[in-house]
Amino acid sequence: MTDTPENFFTPGTGIDVVFNLNSLSPIVRSSMIYDTNTAARVLIIAQTSPKILPNTSFEEMHITTLKYDEKKQKKRYGVKCSVSGFRRDYPLSSQITEEAVFIQYEKRLCEVNIRSAFRMSPGKKFSLFAKMLLQEKEYVFGKDFSVLDLSISGMGLVVPKKIENRTNPLFNLEIGTQVTLGMALRYPEGDRLAMDKVACAAKIARINPLFNEKAGLIGLHFIKMKPEGEEALSRFIHEAQLEEIRQLNRY
Repeated sequence: MTDTPENFFTPGTGIDVVFNLNSLSPIVRSSMIYDTNTAARVLIIAQTSPKILPNTSFEEMHITTLKYDEKKQKKRYGVKCSVSGFRRDYPLSSQITEEAVFIQYEKRLCEVNIRSAFRMSPGKKFSLFAKMLLQEKEYVFGKDFSVLDLSISGMGLVVPKKIENRTNPLFNLEIGTQVTLGMALRYPEGDRLAMDKVACAAKIARINPLFNEKAGLIGLHFIKMKPEGEEALSRFIHEAQLEEIRQLNRY
């Protein structure tokens, strides 16, 4: 790759801070770049949620972002980095200051793949509708299940134990059962409401029958998804986390 980090990581760019990228359970926190010092290879970024602290423990750290390559395909690129400092009152303007983290990054830019991500809970601004197909029977979001949280690797479903006084068939599934899942993701994009559709194969990875008195919790792991679906899902989660950062910065 002939491109450089300076061309990818510019002020205003939305990024993901990834701890332990090459582990089985990487930790991903969304942020944005406030400013850069290319001579010193330093980025000043927004404090994440949860916060990066001086005692935050990790084996390796990367910053990543999504960019189009030469073939107009969107891919995730990143660089290895480390924390070089913190500031509680970094000036964004003459009247506004925010918490900031100073990041020292390495020269080498590379394509990266995040195996999992921070789980988000859908809401009014970032909402979804989902259907699940199992043995030619369709199960619908809002009736047969609801979505507790979502990541690029899976989702948590809250499953009522009974529907219309009958046992919910989903509540009796076993770990390893495979299902077909379709999702419609809605979120604000500028002045318009964007919607992406994602289809994938998934399997049941965990079951908690004691989530509460009326419902159990089923964890789905996505096992087969097209690249455009992965991109849409990643964008949905990333934009939701950037919105969370913007809301936090208002206080």
